[in-house]
Amino acid sequence: MMKLLLCCPSLYLLLATVVAQSNRRPNISETFAAHIFSEDRTNNELQFPTRAMLTAGVWKRDYEKNMAYQSSTQSALFVPFTSEVWRRYDMGVIYDQVVYAHNRLPSSCTSQHVTGHIPNVFGFLPRAKYLGTQYFGLFNWTLHMWGVNETGFETAVGIMEDPTRPYALRSGKAGQYAYHFFESFNSSDVPAANFVVPKLCQKNSTMYGQSDY
Repeated sequence: MMKLLLCCPSLYLLLATVVAQSNRRPNISETFAAHIFSEDRTNNELQFPTRAMLTAGVWKRDYEKNMAYQSSTQSALFVPFTSEVWRRYDMGVIYDQVVYAHNRLPSSCTSQHVTGHIPNVFGFLPRAKYLGTQYFGLFNWTLHMWGVNETGFETAVGIMEDPTRPYALRSGKAGQYAYHFFESFNSSDVPAANFVVPKLCQKNSTMYGQSDY
């Protein structure tokens, strides 16, 4: 084995990298506030050439208090809009509304009953294996990817040197992947005001059945 490493320095560097990264297993908080860009990819090919064409969004979560907020803005469409979701598992309800950019007025708000706890984002990490590096030219990031493949569905996260700070989250199967790029990530406590559902949405929401997410 030693002779093989001496004659193949590239193999030695590869093994050294794998060993080094295995000691940097991601350990990421489920309570955080983040600004993200999202896109779907086919066979890992970039669909959009600029950040402006990606879906911009905000994720805010308080895992202990069982509530989360998520927004995404589709700005590249003919009629840009922002979708907002309040996952108030602490109240047993998920609220969802869409706000159109041209008049900044919300469409009808919907709601669903929900039970249990908000799903975790990084719960797969204790089972994750080191997958090597992946380069994201749009952001000029070279990330160390950690992930799992369970029943053909892959979930992976990309980090740099800090194991508590994610930069990319990938999920999907059969060459169809959804990517979320974390432009910022703050794992300190998120103020409760971030999870307040607008009174108009609560008052006028149309209630549907039990949610399964």
